[in-house]
This record gives sequence, C-alpha cells and structure tokens, in this order.
Amino acid sequence: AELRATVRSALAALPARERAAVVARVLEGAAYAEVAEILDCTDENARQIVSRGLRRLRATLAPHLEAHR
Repeated sequence: AELRATVRSALAALPARERAAVVARVLEGAAYAEVAEILDCTDENARQIVSRGLRRLRATLAPHLEAHR
C-alpha cells in the first residue's frame, strides 16, 4: 500500500505531458502512435517523452524500491 502511494505520488509529480505519455503507454498499453496522437506530436517525439518520463520515475522511485527489497 505504501509503495502504491509512492508510485502515485511520483506519477503526479511528472510534468503533464510525460505523465500522460507514461500512463497511456505503460498503464493503458497504448502504442507509440496512439501516444503521439494523444499528445499531438510525432511518434519519435512520443517515444522521447515516454522515455524521459520513465527515467524520471526510475530516479524518483529507486530509493523506495531498494528499501522494499
């Protein structure tokens, strides 16, 4: 439950476009083309935004994940 709250908080802290991209791609299983359509950008740009968001999430969550091992 604590980890779930931490993940929610980390997602909420992402910039809006990164949050939308990560949620669509990872949580909803959208293809990059769908993410691009949602964000009104190219597929390549969608990939970059997802990647940047995931990098931020990993950096934020890394200390918490280590504590749960």
